[in-house]
Amino acid sequence: MGRVPQTTAKGTHTNRLCFVSRLVLGLTAVVSRELTFKLTDSTKLQQGGAAKKFADLKFDAKVSVDYVKDGVTRTASQVTVLCDK
Repeated sequence: MGRVPQTTAKGTHTNRLCFVSRLVLGLTAVVSRELTFKLTDSTKLQQGGAAKKFADLKFDAKVSVDYVKDGVTRTASQVTVLCDK
C-alpha cells in the first residue's frame, strides 16, 4: 500500500526580519526568497525570556520562528528575537 503524504509538519526558521504586518511575518530565507508566517492570537513573541509585543519588532532583527506547516501555510506558534538591531 502507498503511503499517504503528511500535510502538516513542525519546524523552526531563523533569519533576519524583512517585514511584519498585523497578520504576517516575513523572513528572508537562505535561498534569497521570503518566507511568510501567519500570525494568530496565540502566537507568542519573546526576547530574552520576556514577553514582547509585535509592535516592538524592528526591520532586520534576527528572529527564530517556531511554526507548523499545513499545506503551503506556515503558522507561527512562537517568535523569539535573538538580537536587537
